[in-house]
Order: sequence, then structure tokens, then C-alpha cells
Amino acid sequence: MKNSEEESKRKLSIDAEIIPTRTIIVSAAVLYILIAVAAVVAHMYVPTTLFETVQSGQGGQTIAGTPGIAAAVSGSSRLWILGGAGGEMVILLSEVILSVLLFIIFAQVDRPVAILSMVARLVMTTIHGFNLIFYFAALSFARQGSDAAVGTLIELHGIGFTIGIAFLVIHMFALGYLMWKSPFIPRWIAVLFLLAGIGYLIDSVGQLFISGYATTPAPVAVAIALAELIFPFWLLIRGRRRILA
Repeated sequence: MKNSEEESKRKLSIDAEIIPTRTIIVSAAVLYILIAVAAVVAHMYVPTTLFETVQSGQGGQTIAGTPGIAAAVSGSSRLWILGGAGGEMVILLSEVILSVLLFIIFAQVDRPVAILSMVARLVMTTIHGFNLIFYFAALSFARQGSDAAVGTLIELHGIGFTIGIAFLVIHMFALGYLMWKSPFIPRWIAVLFLLAGIGYLIDSVGQLFISGYATTPAPVAVAIALAELIFPFWLLIRGRRRILA
């Protein structure tokens, strides 16, 4: 009986420690925005600057014509490392912290689902971290002038990125559910996240399993962008007051 009471007190103590604070909420919002900016640099600016013909998925690059890829990468190695790999590193480090902060914010709503949401995002981040090896390997082969090797490594990077995004689908659905159940997040934001989850699902399945699927459909891209951009700004403008109320 005494052990049971001690365990109960310890659980209440742990739950009290994960109540979100103003700093946690603001930090989560800032990290969301930082990730979005770094993603634009690493996933859009770098490939479109380096390659004349590139089709961008959710961060993965499918090079239409391999000749000249090695020269493009080796000739802009600084942009490749700082903008591409550096941008990815900013995203990865931010993702780890953001995953934990989101857990703290939503643990009071449904702790098991909050854990699922956090773990799914961390799994995605882990995959993307290992996937970054292809970036550095591509530069090594580019300096040797091997178009075929560089093109293959870039293709593999795109595939690895998409595999990681498949786990983000779980995160988006779990987070959307938490938002829907929470008393402090507007349900229209929850709907946006659920739609974004569907969008990521369509995009992942399309890029991995559908031949000829190369470009993210506009409705899918809009759903994802709205969810990922509106939520952090809502946190900064209104979220601090509503969550802490």
C-alpha cells in the first residue's frame, strides 16, 4: 500500500514537471520557423541553384539529366556543404529539440499519443541524419568527376528523405489528434494538421511506389505549408495566452 502511494506521488510529480511554460511555447514556435527557413535553403535554393534541371520532392532531388552533375557539385562545393548539408544539420538539430517541446506541450492532453508523436518525429530525424551521409559522399565523387555516382547518391538521398517523411505522417496524425482533443488549440488548426498528414502520406506513397510521380501536387503542398506555417505563428501570437490559461 505504501509503495502504491509513493508511485502515485512520483507520477504526479513527473506530470507536474512537464507542464508547458512560456519559454517552451515560444521556443517551439521559433524552431518551427527556423526549420521552415532552413528547409527552403537546403531543399529548394541549393538544388535549383546547382542544377539546371531538377525536380524537387519533399526535400529529395531527382536529377533528370546526369551529365554535368559532378561538375556542378564540385564547382559549388561551398554552397553544397554550407547550404545543403549545413541547412540539413540545422533542421536535424532543431527537430530533436522541437520533438521534445511538442511532447511537453501536449503531454497533458494524452500522454501516450504525445509520446507516439514525439517518437515518430525523432525516428524521421534519425533517418534523415543517416541520410545526410549521401550528401558528403556525393561531394567526394563529384571531385573525382563521376557523374553516375553523384547522380545515384543524390537519388538515394531523395529516397532516404522520403522514407523519413513516412514517419512524419504518423507524427502529423498524432499531433492533429492531440490538437483536436486539446482545450487550447483551435480545431481548425487540428484539421490543417490532419490534412497535412494526408498530404505527406500521398506524397510519400507517390514518390516511393508510383512510377512517374515526381512533383508534389499543388493541393498537397498547400495543405502542408498552411499547417507548418500557421501553427508556429499562432503559438507566438495567441498560443502563449491560451495554453497557459
